[in-house]
Amino acid sequence: KASEEHAKKPMFVQMVLDPIWQSHTLLEREAGTHAEAVLEMSKKLGVPLEAREIKRLDPRKMLQTFMSKWLPLCDSIMN
Repeated sequence: KASEEHAKKPMFVQMVLDPIWQSHTLLEREAGTHAEAVLEMSKKLGVPLEAREIKRLDPRKMLQTFMSKWLPLCDSIMN
């Protein structure tokens, strides 16, 4: 039944919105290990992110850094 529900989702939801939501909830859930959670998510999505880039950032800035590397909207829109 879960596979039927997954199949009903549009591709944009599967490829963009679901990973955004998963990364957001992952950061909320992983209270003490935000950096590890972001690095794990970046590896799953193939986002080139290094530990030193997010090492001392608060969770909100980590998510912002991750999102800007994964979906560089400024570069995509302006080019």
